[in-house]
Amino acid sequence: MKRLFLLIILTAFTSTYSQTVKVTDSDNEIIFEIFNGNWQHADSLIDVQLQLNPNHPKYYFMKAYNAYYCRFMTRSGLARDVSLRRVIDNTWRGIQIGEAIPQTTEVKFYLGNCYAFLSRANIMKQQYWLGYWNAGKSEDYYEDVLDEDPNVTDAYLNLGVMEYFPDAMVEGFQYFLAWLGGAGGDKKTGLEYLNRVAESGTLFKEEAKIALARGAELAGTGICSGEGGMLPEEQAANSRYFYELASAKFGYDERLLRSVQCRPRPVEPIR
Repeated sequence: MKRLFLLIILTAFTSTYSQTVKVTDSDNEIIFEIFNGNWQHADSLIDVQLQLNPNHPKYYFMKAYNAYYCRFMTRSGLARDVSLRRVIDNTWRGIQIGEAIPQTTEVKFYLGNCYAFLSRANIMKQQYWLGYWNAGKSEDYYEDVLDEDPNVTDAYLNLGVMEYFPDAMVEGFQYFLAWLGGAGGDKKTGLEYLNRVAESGTLFKEEAKIALARGAELAGTGICSGEGGMLPEEQAANSRYFYELASAKFGYDERLLRSVQCRPRPVEPIR
């Protein structure tokens, strides 16, 4: 029910999202399938779009995005090495194509995404200097995008990741390399960016919520679901997960209370 609700919300946002970065119904369906653990179906949907749009970085990034997250959204995902190889191959292909065509705001947005996930793959392969360098390239593209159109909220997702996690997790020589590569980070700024995407993002709303849950876990604190029900991957990322019950009971399901890690004590109403 939560994921169906999110798909409806994503579709509704399509008409209000920034006109410089178009989000189609097909894009929403792909993201929905990725975070629903249906990575093979998502991959086939992406292949259809690649046939229609072979000279744009967008769906090469989507291939990489799917390959990266299939390991976390289902037990039947790709092996780690295969996943990282696909991320690198597809992001690099997207970069080659994107940097050879006119630099519209949308092209820059997807170039930023490609460099961001290439950077993640580099770091996971312990190619730290290369990873921080590509993170810096990603940041440059995102800043251009936001200068040209501040309404591209999703551009803040990877900026938030690059601000928060190096400051929270990286130490010693690796932090020095991150600083040299322009990815030193600031936790407060990172949280502000991630919150912005979690509240009003389109493509990356779910990822932002998971990143916030993970960040809260690292900080030793909890995270709240917000209105609209629970996202299982968000709950799994935090051992102190709160389930919000707002006055309108929007998305409320009493059965979910059995799996919530943190339950507030009942409070007597004021009479």
